[in-house]
Amino acid sequence: METQPLFLDTKLQFDGEEKYAGMLTRLGDNVDEWSQEITQEAYKQLPFLSEFEVNVVLDKVDEQKGFAYGSIELRSKSDMTQEEQQLSPLDKVHVPIVVKDNMLSPLDVFLAGKSFGHLTEGRLRAALFRPEKFDVPRTRPYDPSLVHDMYPPLRGGFGGGGGVKTGAAMLEYVPILPQLQGQVRHDHVERLKTACLDPSVRAQLTNGDEGVRAAFESGMNLVPSDRIKVASVVKDSIRPNVVQLRALPDGRVMVKRANTDMYLQQEESVSMGTAQDMAGEEDMGAMLEGDGTLTASPNAPVKETMEAEEVKVADAFGLYKVQDTNGNTMIGWVFPQLMSMDMQPMPLSLFTNGSQYAVQEGVAGIMAGKSTDLPKGAPQGYGCLYYIDHGTAKAFVPMTIKTTMRGPDGRIRFVAEDDMGQPCNFYFSDAMKTVAKVGQEDYCVPSQVNWMPLRGQTELVGNPMGFSKTSSANAARAELIGDKDVFSWRGPAVAKLASSETKFINRADAEFIGVALGIYPPLVKEALDVVARGGAVKSFENLRSITPFHEKMAEAQASVKKDLADIPIPIHNYFLAKEASILDDALTADKILGLGFLNAENVSTFIEMTPQLEATSSKIAEMLLASRLGMKDVSEVALERMLKALDDVIRGLKSLRHREEQKMQ
Repeated sequence: METQPLFLDTKLQFDGEEKYAGMLTRLGDNVDEWSQEITQEAYKQLPFLSEFEVNVVLDKVDEQKGFAYGSIELRSKSDMTQEEQQLSPLDKVHVPIVVKDNMLSPLDVFLAGKSFGHLTEGRLRAALFRPEKFDVPRTRPYDPSLVHDMYPPLRGGFGGGGGVKTGAAMLEYVPILPQLQGQVRHDHVERLKTACLDPSVRAQLTNGDEGVRAAFESGMNLVPSDRIKVASVVKDSIRPNVVQLRALPDGRVMVKRANTDMYLQQEESVSMGTAQDMAGEEDMGAMLEGDGTLTASPNAPVKETMEAEEVKVADAFGLYKVQDTNGNTMIGWVFPQLMSMDMQPMPLSLFTNGSQYAVQEGVAGIMAGKSTDLPKGAPQGYGCLYYIDHGTAKAFVPMTIKTTMRGPDGRIRFVAEDDMGQPCNFYFSDAMKTVAKVGQEDYCVPSQVNWMPLRGQTELVGNPMGFSKTSSANAARAELIGDKDVFSWRGPAVAKLASSETKFINRADAEFIGVALGIYPPLVKEALDVVARGGAVKSFENLRSITPFHEKMAEAQASVKKDLADIPIPIHNYFLAKEASILDDALTADKILGLGFLNAENVSTFIEMTPQLEATSSKIAEMLLASRLGMKDVSEVALERMLKALDDVIRGLKSLRHREEQKMQ
């Protein structure tokens, strides 16, 4: 009778494993020369060691077996005397030396205190960095050698309670895979599922740690990116600029909202009371009379024509329709007169719509509303301070924040220079009611004052006579056609929308599109009435173009991909399922598997998890040393591959984060 084994026991093989011997360095037969040979090999493998003090210490040597164990002690070079170093000892790190059968293992792991790490020039410099500008005495006692401190934990084994507790281990470990739900590619999920069908991987998981199996299951159950699900997550952070209330037969009200710059219609049924709260003091019953639909846009409406008398130089805060010097139309807020930090009026006006701004002597435009829903942000880079007072808003001359510092009172102070070239340092206080000068260049600002970032400088028409009455070549246009209760929108302004959203739609949907384009709501209703009676096609110019949500998301992802491609250290997607299966720690496997799902959509999650990846790198480095010492039966090739992949990704993420921080300044 033929029997089958209860457990699979197939040995994992890694590509290139047979070449591993080529990564080793053969030492000579004379052990007395090993120290010199190891020193030469260290400089060969790590040329940057020439900038440090290098001392090879072999703690255990067995000439018969060709075995040796010790470390390379590294310290920063210093001109201090021996007595001075005893008072102020230099930090040092140790690079473990492992020799078996006269073969020296790669010098790619270091130990700083009791924290392991992948040996690179950047990590070594960080570990030996002295914050003191000068060599001043330190109070901690001089430790003659940390090499021997390695022995007790190493003898106790790695992993579990016997491992070395590194500084990174003090972090609260958080898995990364669950955070990637809805942000991964379908082919990456399928790639992991296929890998788990490999007999050797399946055998390793069957016989391995239960937590590691759970990590693999978490990765295989990830939900790929989905446009609608992503929209449901981000819709709360996208402010609508067109809202429609429509009475339903059951007495409830259907609320539809969208943003024309990231267009994806969102609908929900609410009670009449909730709708009344949305309408504020307005009478909902009266508002929904007639066709039972109310559509509005908080931004400025676009009228069918622009009469000369409507255009004027802005003399009061509000929403205005303006034009740049190329004839392109924009809608945004205008501050007709800015103030200095001394509360003195300045002959400057400011326009902003959140993505473009202009600072000039005057701005010509069409007054469209008094919205005070202004952009807000953390004080950094270029922008201006503003505050809202009795339904209007007032702004100060824009400034550039150069740095921040914490004052003696613990408050954060912002060091800036305004557009007039005047230094301006300020901090916020709950006790103040108005901006007060508290020093030659220092100001105390009430907490109610906000910071508005300014990006994308442009130049606007300042004279009403220069305001174009016709659309420019780039201006968006659209036409409304229809018959009785069926309508269609056509033209460049709606060209990016799906035909189902613009063709053969009902009156309410046609009205929603019209107001989204920026047309004055009563004018949309009038145009619908005319077209429904078989009237001529109604044409509109100088409209807002509607950009679909998926296109805007694609643009954002493309921007991130470009950043990923442009950074000095590119970020790669590493698929290491086979390597992860040999691990005995769930959270470590979670991070290694996570590298295989890295993409432009979820890179921000990985940036936030950089400290976790650093801790994982330290653990893998620890395991690699244990493997070389024979204390852990794990493939050195697999551990080296994981260590190098982690280091590559971490360096790339840090570079990308630094790039984004520079953009914000």
